[in-house]
Amino acid sequence: MRQLHRDGLVLAYEEGGLGDPPILLVHGWCCDHTYFIPQFEYFCHNHRVVAVDLRGHGQSDKPLQDYTMAAFADDLAWFCGQMQVKKPVVIGHSMGGYIATQLAAQNPELPAAIIAIDSPILPSQERVNRRKSLVESLRGPSNRDIARQYVEAMF
Repeated sequence: MRQLHRDGLVLAYEEGGLGDPPILLVHGWCCDHTYFIPQFEYFCHNHRVVAVDLRGHGQSDKPLQDYTMAAFADDLAWFCGQMQVKKPVVIGHSMGGYIATQLAAQNPELPAAIIAIDSPILPSQERVNRRKSLVESLRGPSNRDIARQYVEAMF
């Protein structure tokens, strides 16, 4: 994988293809760029495609810190600037859809379009409450077991 260095942090990525608009693929929680391999390969025929491992995921560095949608979006905006990815179509899966939306909110001039897959942008109050409960349980001593159970239930 290729790498970019941001303030001592390694962000790993794959890049391929040529053509506009460029496509930026943003994976979800507990995933990495490989989640989008079929789409990466398909879109490379006619577009420049970039798939980043978000910080804390895949082959990117995993610093001990709070991970927020705003910080992920800031990394992607920085990344696009460094790589001269202009007006990309940003495709985000699950948490990646939230990050894509945050990227557009923080940098409205950056994306040409946002595609959120399996990302309820306006979740119900029930879903918000479940997510808060999950986040709180991930802060506890059984966080690895809880994360494993959560991810296993998705697949």
